[in-house]
Formats: sequence, structure tokens, C-alpha cells
Amino acid sequence: MPRNKEVSGYVESVSSRPSRFGSFDHTIQLNKKYFRLFNDADICLLKKGDLVKFSYISTGRKYKYYKINELSIEIVNPMENAKYTKGFVYILSNPSMPDLLKIGFTTRSPEERARELYNQSTGIPKRFKVEWSIFIAGDPQLVEKKVHAELKDYKHGKEFFKINLDAAQYVVEEAYKDLYPESAIQEEDAKKIIQKRQSKIDKRRKILRQELKEKQEAIENERKQKEYEKSNEYKWLTQGNVTYSTRKLSGSRQTHFNIFEKLFKDKPSPFLDIELICYDITNYDVSYSDDPFWRIYIRGIDGWDGIWESSGTPGEGEFTLKDALLMAENYYNRYPFDNIGFSLRVKVACIENKEIIPVPDNYWHNVVIDDLSQINIKGLPEKSSLMDLIDTLLPSLPSIRVNKFKKAILN
Repeated sequence: MPRNKEVSGYVESVSSRPSRFGSFDHTIQLNKKYFRLFNDADICLLKKGDLVKFSYISTGRKYKYYKINELSIEIVNPMENAKYTKGFVYILSNPSMPDLLKIGFTTRSPEERARELYNQSTGIPKRFKVEWSIFIAGDPQLVEKKVHAELKDYKHGKEFFKINLDAAQYVVEEAYKDLYPESAIQEEDAKKIIQKRQSKIDKRRKILRQELKEKQEAIENERKQKEYEKSNEYKWLTQGNVTYSTRKLSGSRQTHFNIFEKLFKDKPSPFLDIELICYDITNYDVSYSDDPFWRIYIRGIDGWDGIWESSGTPGEGEFTLKDALLMAENYYNRYPFDNIGFSLRVKVACIENKEIIPVPDNYWHNVVIDDLSQINIKGLPEKSSLMDLIDTLLPSLPSIRVNKFKKAILN
């Protein structure tokens, strides 16, 4: 079993990313080493510049890494480690290094330290200039270390940074405020800092868990929907048909004859077959209506002449039930045969109260009904059946034989 080790120091960098196991991987740089913290929050408990200590283990099968024990993390109160010395944190410049600033600490005066640096170094041709300094009522070395950790990305050399004076001054002031607030009693101690951050992370974790739960539910619902779409019931509800037929044809339904049949066979008996079909508009790319649309197919034979007519093709304009009935009645009056067939087919997707219709064993089988008042079509007023609609439309047809037509198709 890996042995726990302890480490302390200033956090130099923090990065977070989703891990391949579904949690989050937080990488923390401390003392030039990288430590990893795994949890289910996308924000890290630690921040760059924190003075921390924690325990960790060396683990990993293929690649070794340092894994932090989250419960062991402590943000150290600098006052506990301070030697209660007083001094300065200074910012120096040198004309021989125009783009760099030196940030350090001293327990003497910054001017003294600037002279000392010039006298001790044989490689610097020009004197240092004190650009800015701040008195530290505490341990200036702690402030310096925190500043160096914060400015790690700007570091050029041991204590030199490529940064402008205003930005460097701001970082030093903020580090001092964090480590030595004006009144230690009024500021949060290290434990409260952890508690405050932990509270924020706990809230974030709650949000992430809820989002994960919703995502998992959505995936499960999508899986169930895809499974359901393979079922016979779903296919029947979206592709199935309900048929109402009042008159059935007798004899042959042949409508095309070759030359030999016309020479050597008797004339076929005349017949007329009328079929009205109600389609669901959502399966077609049309924009003129949201209601179901209708089509009509008329087939028949008169002597040797075939009868064929259809109308209501999607995309060619709106074709209503009234249009279909008017066309059917015109052909009924034009060909007053005894052998007439009439059927009305409705796609199940067009029916509002489809729950009353039994699902067949195979979705491609038609369900035959004998009463049009059983079904309600989408787009009609509530509790208004297909029979009610036909009864309303038939009197508006212009033919004087409309009652006979109604009796022919509905009785």
C-alpha cells in the first residue's frame, strides 16, 4: 500500500479538466512538482498563491503521479508561521535590464539592499534603482514567496520578472492584504477560507450532479424511445391504416386490356372504385396547412376504356375532404354503374382518439371499422367525428343527386 507523504508551500499554478472517469482532474503545481486532485467539482479548492499543506501518495499503473488526499488539505495561516519580523518588499529596476523588474524582500532599507546587490555582483554594469517598496508588518519573506508564486508565468531568472511596474505593485499589495490584513480579528482565518471555498464547491457539485442526472435521464429516455420506435405498436401508430368500406366490388378489377383480349373476350362488366385517403401532413414537406390532407383515387372500366383519376398530391396545393367528396360525386354521377366500390382510409397518425382502436398483430394490417363516428380527425373541433364532418360537407355539394350519393357511400 502506498505510503502517505506530506508537502507544504505556495501553489504555483492550478488547472482543471474533465477526467476520463467522469470526474474532474485538478493539477496543482507546488515546489516545482505536480500533484493531482480528483473530485466531482469543476472548480478547484486551491488557488494560485495559496500557502498550503496536504498529504499525498505516489500511484498510477502505467504512469506514476502524485494523488492528493482531499481531506488533508489545509490553507496555512501565515501568522502562525511568521517570525513577527518587520521589513520591506521592494521592486528594483536596472538600466542594463530595461524589460525586467527585481522583486525581493529585506529586513533593512530597500536602498541599502539595492546598493548591496550592485556591490556584490560583478556582472551587472549599472546600479539598481528602487522603483517602489512597501513596509511589511510581519514576515516579508512570506509576502515575497506568495508574490513569486503569483508571478510564476512572468519569471525570468531567480527574482526577475518581465512585467510592468503597476502590475507588479498591485500583486505585491494584494499578497500583503491576503497575508496580513489590517485587523486579523476581522478577517477570515485559514479554516474559514477553506469552509467558504468548500461551500461554493459543494453548491457547484450539486448543480453538476443534477445536470448529470438530467443528462443520464435524457440518454435513457432516448434509448427507450429508440427501442419503442422499433416496436409494432409505434410503427402502427405512425404508419398504420384504419379503413371504412361500405361497398365492395364484385368480379374482376382489371382496368387495362391488350389487343388480343379486346378481340377475343367479352366486354368486361363496368365498375367504379372510389378510395379516399387521409394523410398526416407532418410526413410531407408542405407549408399551406398544419391539418391532415386528403387524396382520392378513382379506378374503373367502361366498356374497354379504363377509368383512372387521382388528386391531392402533397406539394401541389391544399386538397380538402370537401374537394375529395366533390370529385367522387362527379364520377359517381358520370358513371352510374351498379358495381360501385367505396372505401375511406385514414392514417392512424391523423386520428386524435387512436387509443380506442385495437393494435393489430402486424402494423401493416388494416383495422376495419364500420362506423365513422368512432374516430376524430386532427384539426376538427373537439368531440367532432369524421362522420360529423361528412354530414356537414355533403349538403354543400352542388349535385341534385347528393342524397343518393350519400346513401351509396355511407349505407
